[in-house]
Amino acid sequence: MRKTSGIRGAIADGATAIAVAFVYGAIAAEVLAARGIWQDISKQTIIVGVGSVILKHALLAAFRFRPPT
Repeated sequence: MRKTSGIRGAIADGATAIAVAFVYGAIAAEVLAARGIWQDISKQTIIVGVGSVILKHALLAAFRFRPPT
């Protein structure tokens, strides 16, 4: 039986997206600054954060891993 998404799952997905986006943004900003490129990377950062959650769910579905409840 498939478990429906709950508030705990949504919070975990949000935390994953925020953490990945923060790390990506920090690294990308440093790399771009070192190259002398100053541009807005907010859209890219959001895409990477959301993409990390999508990838997480795809991998869980592919390996049929069930996290402990």
